[in-house]
Amino acid sequence: MEAEEHFQANCRFDIEKSRYCVRLPFKEPPSNLGSSGEIALSRFLSLERKLERNLDLRRNYDQAITDLLKSDYLEICPNDDGKGYYVPHHVVVKESSLTTKYRIVFDFSCPSDNGKSLNDIVHSGPKLYNDLFNILLNLRLFKIALIADISKMFLQILLDCEDCPYQKIFWRFSPNDPIQVYFLNRVTFGNTASPYLSQRVIRQLALDNEKEFPLVKPVVFDSFYMDDLTTSVMELDEALELHSQLVTCFKKASFDLVKWASNSPEFVSNIAEDVSISSLIDWDANQSLKILGMGWNPTSDLFSFQVDVQDRPCTKRLVLSNLAKIWDPLGLISPVTLYCKIILQSLWNLKLDWDETAPPEISYLWKQIIDELKLLSEIKIPRHISVVEGSKLTLIGYCDASEKACAAVVYTKVQVDEHLPVVTLLAAKSKVAPLKKISIPRLELNAALLLARLISLILKQYTPRYPVQEVVCLSDSTIALHWINSSAHKWQTYVANRVTKIQELMPPDKWYHVAGSNNESADCLSRGLTPSQMVAHSTWFQGPSYLLEEVSSWPIAKLENSNGPLPEEKRVTLLTAQPPRPFLLQLAERFSSWKKLVNTLVFVFRFIKKLPRRIGIEVADVEFVEKRLWLAIQKIHFHKLDAFQKLTPFKDEEGLVRVGGRLHNASLNYGQKHPLLLPKNEFDPKSNTPLMGDLPKFRVQEVKPFTNTGVDFAGPFSITLSKHRGVRTQKAYLCLFICLATKALHLELVSDLSKEAFVNALKRFLARRGPVSCMYSDNGTNFIATKNMLDELYKFLNSPEFTQTYGKEMVDNRISWKTLPPAAPHMMTPPASLAVGQLEEDRLTRLSRFQLLDQMVQSFWKRWSLEYLNSLQEKSKWNKSIENLAVGTVVLIKMRMPYLCIGIVDTITDKLPSAPVQMNSDALRHLRHLNLSDDSFGTPGEIQGLIGAALYPYLLIPGQVLGDPPGPIALNTTLGYVV
Repeated sequence: MEAEEHFQANCRFDIEKSRYCVRLPFKEPPSNLGSSGEIALSRFLSLERKLERNLDLRRNYDQAITDLLKSDYLEICPNDDGKGYYVPHHVVVKESSLTTKYRIVFDFSCPSDNGKSLNDIVHSGPKLYNDLFNILLNLRLFKIALIADISKMFLQILLDCEDCPYQKIFWRFSPNDPIQVYFLNRVTFGNTASPYLSQRVIRQLALDNEKEFPLVKPVVFDSFYMDDLTTSVMELDEALELHSQLVTCFKKASFDLVKWASNSPEFVSNIAEDVSISSLIDWDANQSLKILGMGWNPTSDLFSFQVDVQDRPCTKRLVLSNLAKIWDPLGLISPVTLYCKIILQSLWNLKLDWDETAPPEISYLWKQIIDELKLLSEIKIPRHISVVEGSKLTLIGYCDASEKACAAVVYTKVQVDEHLPVVTLLAAKSKVAPLKKISIPRLELNAALLLARLISLILKQYTPRYPVQEVVCLSDSTIALHWINSSAHKWQTYVANRVTKIQELMPPDKWYHVAGSNNESADCLSRGLTPSQMVAHSTWFQGPSYLLEEVSSWPIAKLENSNGPLPEEKRVTLLTAQPPRPFLLQLAERFSSWKKLVNTLVFVFRFIKKLPRRIGIEVADVEFVEKRLWLAIQKIHFHKLDAFQKLTPFKDEEGLVRVGGRLHNASLNYGQKHPLLLPKNEFDPKSNTPLMGDLPKFRVQEVKPFTNTGVDFAGPFSITLSKHRGVRTQKAYLCLFICLATKALHLELVSDLSKEAFVNALKRFLARRGPVSCMYSDNGTNFIATKNMLDELYKFLNSPEFTQTYGKEMVDNRISWKTLPPAAPHMMTPPASLAVGQLEEDRLTRLSRFQLLDQMVQSFWKRWSLEYLNSLQEKSKWNKSIENLAVGTVVLIKMRMPYLCIGIVDTITDKLPSAPVQMNSDALRHLRHLNLSDDSFGTPGEIQGLIGAALYPYLLIPGQVLGDPPGPIALNTTLGYVV
């Protein structure tokens, strides 16, 4: 941020020189630099001796310095005062360069005598150049590739004259000449701030000319890597227009775009020959141009690979060095790269020194790789992925993992109308499994994350330039797919973090399952291939053959959610905080009887000397223990009494919380007036009531009455056989026959409970009502409640004589006998609910009536005391205590009368000793018959309180209320009558 602010404040465009001018972004004062002249001079003399030994090198070095002087990049310092910074320099020879084989490098990191160099005190600035991977992706998108380079980009930017003393060098063309001091007046290669300053100037150039050259800005921001332009466009006209705008715009700041290259001959023929790289090379099938390190032949438009490695004994240093020479930013030959990485990891596991020879088995594998690396030159991969105007672009990604590595590979499928689709290998990523062993499902999840990141990066680059119609992500791991398709919170931290990231990058609906046999592309990458294996592996370059078909016919499936347990599922731990319970309540849980608990605690308190030792248990001991139990209970449930203010709770002398209430004047004992406040929770389990079943078939059939009949007995009843004098009463019973369909009732009187009497009753019933199909009776469970009264009946119904006789009668009359299930009276209506007898009106004697009335009165007052009186304890309002009104306080009483609201000024003359905050009319005396304290007529005194109902907002009648002379006058106001 500081570097950006410094650039915006100090960057300017020099109109005369047509160049941008910048200043060095110092992060420390330049005065912090020490003296650097002596060190720079010593290194120059050493360089001079080296040049004298190589005349060709000396001649080229002199020419490079001469070119800098002619181009005004280097100036002689007229008056060197020894201040600033002296930069050592040396030469770098690059034989493969097409333009600049000898390059002078300036060492701005050389420390001064205090240990600080110029690079130590300047900002390096933020990274502005684009990622190589992104640039190469854009290069593959469209048909026409465009390559160019900014000639001597750093040297085209002026350095402010105030900062030139910090870029001084020593030089002379001959050892016989005096040493002279020069300073560099341009942004120079080797300075930490130079890459940022040059990139920032290029972007500033695009921003300043955005309106005039609209195509320049997106290319500068997305397709430049330092001074290299690498991009692609769809049509020739667009390429020519882009070339024209770039050249013209850059020329305004004295930047020259040179070394233009393209796969389009038409484009190359339309640009100047002196700026085309084709003028330097005659292309054939075996030649290639380096594009950001990758080999590319413009004529065939193919990527190629050339690897030059050293064939020496296998050591960890050699493997790492040769591995770094395989330059493959897009991962097009990553199976071979991964194979080398696995060998390097094997050496690392052996904990060998850097130059220690590897074991024979590893040396053999490395020797095989070295011998086959030359086969990589046979691999040719198309640069263009065949996207044209109107084509449908689909991204297909595969991921897989093994014990050695996890891998991801992406293919493009381009469909143009009805033509055969083209499938191309776009990019791949691989990662060696960590030394610490982890499970295969976790590695599969890491592979899915690798694929999600890769596709997300591709979409970020392609979507702004060309729409991607469809994305398909494939994995052969069902566990990893179940993880991805579920909420991340269900899994352990390791899995949850990766699932969250995957779902952010690629939605779960893009993921599909593919069988392992159809996942060859990712499988070979996860295990690695030798160069010979890779050259013969056509699936790697072209993808599986089914990709040429429609997506609906691919052997893939959407994975459904799993109902079974999965690895890494998080166990939900619920923590509850419960305060420690008092010992007395813990002990109480071990008893089922209150009496046993109290008696046991009496002995416990005697043991700890809280109660005196004595024989037996006395009432005082029980009361002592019970109070301790009440205190323990209240300590848990009533530590805050705010919720019980309506009960006006208070603590008595022993610390027990009691109900204050409003029954102070009731003729009750202390415990009834102020009962203990106890929690309402009690052991009252509720049973589960099953759903009521359907009515039985015989209850809902449309049949003749009494086809299905229930039978039961009622009684005994006292009857007399005649009205003659002296006839004794005797017992009799009613036999009830109930129609189960119509509820019709038939009664038969029987003299006793003998089998003969019942059979006769049954015969009379059948003669009267007709034949019956089925008879039902209960199983005796409805007699249990009245067992003492119906023992004889119960014994009769269960006797074998009754069963045999009744059963014979049933057979004779074609009647089936059935009993109801035990405890199932809902199967049919109980007979007791069919008829309710009337109360007998016996004449009561006077004594009996008096006793009855006395019992009713006592019962009423008992219920009144228990049920009603206790309901008056609660104070529904005015339950907050306020400051008490003292004796002598002048108050305004608000009174309501018919058609009148009047306020009367009174004074409190006394207070009730038992209720210090309660006021009534007996404690007030009207002031209309008294003089005020100051004895001045008409002077109102201060009203200190209000008692009574709320006043109306206005008075209904105006006027005055006159007191007895010479009493005060009460004036009618909107607030009431005041004196």
